[in-house]
Order: sequence, then C-alpha cells, then structure tokens
Amino acid sequence: MIDEHDDQDAARLTADQQDRVVSECFGCKLCYVNCPYIPGQSEWAIDFPRLMMRATQVRHRSGGSVSGWITDQALGRTDLVGKANVAAAPLVNRALGTPGSTARRAMSRLVGVAAERVLPPYARQRFSTWFRRRTRRRDAAAEHADQQGRVA
Repeated sequence: MIDEHDDQDAARLTADQQDRVVSECFGCKLCYVNCPYIPGQSEWAIDFPRLMMRATQVRHRSGGSVSGWITDQALGRTDLVGKANVAAAPLVNRALGTPGSTARRAMSRLVGVAAERVLPPYARQRFSTWFRRRTRRRDAAAEHADQQGRVA
C-alpha cells in the first residue's frame, strides 16, 4: 500500500489501511525475509515483524473491540474454559459437536473459530484427573530386571 504513493510515505495511509495490514499479519515473520526495508539493507531500516507486534499491542491496550475482548477471554484462558466444558461435557459436545450448527455459527462470530471446523469432544473426566487416580503397576520387564541383576 505504501508503494502505491509516489513518495512512499507511510503517513499517507488511512487508518483503515493501517488496520488492515495489522489485522492480516499473523506473525509468521516471512516478511522479514522478503521485505525490502530490512535493517542494514535499506535506508528506512524497518523491522516489520517487530512493528506488527507493537501495533497489535497498541491496538490491544487501546481497548479494541468487544469481540476481540471476548476472544481474548475465551481463547486466552484455556484451563478455565476446559474445566468449565468438562463439567458440562455432554451438553457442550451436543451444542458444539455439529459443524455449521447454530451454536457453532454464534461461536464463530464471537470468538472467530470457524463454524465448519471439526472440534474434538470433551471427556467427562480430565486426563490429569484420570492419570492421578489410575493404579500404578510395575510392568513385567521391570520385575524381571530386579531378578536378573543390574546392567551397566
């Protein structure tokens, strides 16, 4: 978008254009390899990946949107969401288990997870709980090793 202007002045970009660039960046850092403005190789010396991280931080601190806040709260607290969904696993699985359902379309709008994406079901018991409660058994190989002696 900057190259569309004769003087290549980034200040001439509109707020919508700037937001579009920041929104479409997902931090892969491939731009660093392909960017003609890399520090040490250009008079402007732009570290574009760092610039995009900073722009995302500024946008986040300035409040952002309500849907962005919901996304951060829902997707940023995976342990809390997992515990809540395990407690209601049958209901959650029924509501979110069918791609394209009404609940999935609502979730798509609120947190940005595609309604067509197949999600894994929640179990009634968390793995950490199952693992902690399981009986500990010595396997047969360990018992035979005790009888045969030590190996250096």
